[in-house]
Amino acid sequence: FLDAPVPAAVTAAIQSLKAVGALVEATAPTTKEKLSLTPLGYHLAALPCAPRVAKLLVFGAVLGVLPAASAIAAALSLRSPFLSPQEPEKRSEADAAKRALQEESRCGRSDHLLMAAVLDEWDNCRGAREKRHLCSRLSLS
Repeated sequence: FLDAPVPAAVTAAIQSLKAVGALVEATAPTTKEKLSLTPLGYHLAALPCAPRVAKLLVFGAVLGVLPAASAIAAALSLRSPFLSPQEPEKRSEADAAKRALQEESRCGRSDHLLMAAVLDEWDNCRGAREKRHLCSRLSLS
């Protein structure tokens, strides 16, 4: 059987849900519930991921940038796909390729936007050979 969570964990979860706008104090005086889900909270509850990631996906869909938002959500949910080559020369080549992609895609120094740009580059590859070259050039796993 499962043990009940410690009260501090429940309090932290409630504060986290309030922070993302998924939960508010109930305003109706006739209700027995002290907390209620917001309309956003209902959408977040339907997605099988962390609330902050779910909010990113919902707002990405609403704003019409779901491909970029989903790439960023994946980057937030998993370990980085970028490898760090052991050889200094290969490492500097990979770093230079990433910087060039950042400049080309105008994503600044944001790792999250770099992931969206990498996904865009991947989608533009015309075959397995180009995809392997992209992975090699950017030192992707």
